[in-house]
Amino acid sequence: MLWVRASDGVGVAYDTPCESHWLNVPAERMGIDPADARGFHRWLTQVRGRAEVTPQDFVPRKWYGDYLRSCASQLLQSSTLEIVHSEVVGCDELSVQPPSWQITLKNGTVAQSDKVLLAVGAGSSRHIGDPWGWLMQAASQGESFESLSSVKIIGSGLTALDMVLALRDGGYRGPVEVLSRSGQWSAAHHQTTPLDDSAKRELVAALRAEHSARHYLATLRRYTQSYPWRAVLDAIRSETPMLWRSLPKAEQRRVMRHLFDLWNRHRHRAPPQALERVLRDEKVRVIRARADSDVLSRAGRIDAHGELVLDCRGLRLGDPSVYPAFVTDLVASRHLEVAGNGMGLSAADSSRLEVIGALRFGNDFECTAVPELRSRAVDIADRWLRPQ
Repeated sequence: MLWVRASDGVGVAYDTPCESHWLNVPAERMGIDPADARGFHRWLTQVRGRAEVTPQDFVPRKWYGDYLRSCASQLLQSSTLEIVHSEVVGCDELSVQPPSWQITLKNGTVAQSDKVLLAVGAGSSRHIGDPWGWLMQAASQGESFESLSSVKIIGSGLTALDMVLALRDGGYRGPVEVLSRSGQWSAAHHQTTPLDDSAKRELVAALRAEHSARHYLATLRRYTQSYPWRAVLDAIRSETPMLWRSLPKAEQRRVMRHLFDLWNRHRHRAPPQALERVLRDEKVRVIRARADSDVLSRAGRIDAHGELVLDCRGLRLGDPSVYPAFVTDLVASRHLEVAGNGMGLSAADSSRLEVIGALRFGNDFECTAVPELRSRAVDIADRWLRPQ
């Protein structure tokens, strides 16, 4: 088995240099094995000696990065796994029987494989000013943010929260202006009683009764009059891909236009301590507004007046420019198919080529959090390793 990685890191989310970047999922649910969701918490307490961490705690993401490195080190003890640090520049089908793939790497290595799994994340930013790229570069160069005169942040989701915290930890004490369509931060996590099995079944059945965005929203609002809204959204998490795929394409587009920001604020919730710290910061202002073209053009750089602009709105997977070049080639050769709604990719022949993570958004909607990633990984492994 060949594992191709562009670097020896674990991704910007978990390689973050900022101690104030916390997981937005409790430690007890972050194990990489679906059969052992508490594996991460056990590793923290037994291997890292952090006995003070409770299963419900939201802990620094850097700790989770260390956990992932530990898991990778254990995998390397197997003689069947080889890790290569390079970039994939080509993935081509060979005209042989049985069919196989030729994978070409930037370092000149060429390898062959019967099956290929694409776990390339969300691709590149839709704007040059990728906030994570800016932060990681600044951290690698040991830059301080004390000299900044002002900061504008576009968007008010979890990435925006992360950037505010990173700026403060890096010494910036000036004003932060957050431009947001909703004018609101993501909601915070809060302990709540889950729906019982009977209520959950009733809720899912009610949602399935009609496949429209209006019906979904009305049903969820009705149930939140009887149950805590967090419990209602958590109850449908495993059903979300099915409910999404049941919507006609026009209705999916309606969700993206009118409801996606609302969904993100309530479904992808903030670690309580992160939101609390930002809300206490009197120099951080959230303004309900859209960024104009001038502000967008300055994203990712500091201007002559010392103002920094960071675009934290996330990605548009409907834009082919976010895909790595070899992925674009696989689309052109029809080995990968663009989702009917234009917001992601899937494999034409999933017995030989598969996609996991953000690129599956158009088909699954819910596909980027650890519980969904680990479940999909197990599903793919089971299918590929099952005796024919």
